[in-house]
Amino acid sequence: MKKYKVFIKQIDWFDKENPEADVLFEINGAVFWAFCHPCNFKENEIAEVYFDFLEDEVSELIFWTENKNCKVELIQSENNRCRYYCYGQLKSINPVTVNCGLINFYFKDWISNSSVIGNYVYFVIERFDIQKVIK
Repeated sequence: MKKYKVFIKQIDWFDKENPEADVLFEINGAVFWAFCHPCNFKENEIAEVYFDFLEDEVSELIFWTENKNCKVELIQSENNRCRYYCYGQLKSINPVTVNCGLINFYFKDWISNSSVIGNYVYFVIERFDIQKVIK
């Protein structure tokens, strides 16, 4: 899993004792919200992080055909700040890695045909997660 350097802009706590929060972070000038538990970030810190996600179910047909314009970007949902519509390019199959611009997302190995590397795909993140790298 790739590590990223981010700037923690804001933390919206759900429960400080159980440390759960939504975290607003900046990466290369873009800002995103992600869920964190346990949340051990501080506002205004630069942190090394890992990303993970819970995927919303979309059909395999949608995964392969929805990104007709060959976009590479994350679009935040208007209704849920940790939900993203992801347009990306398949970079590898072992592990399945999708480049969505500033962030690469890793899936379980479910593709075996290497001829699809380079194809543009679409998926939905139900919940974007962030975790601090513990050194």
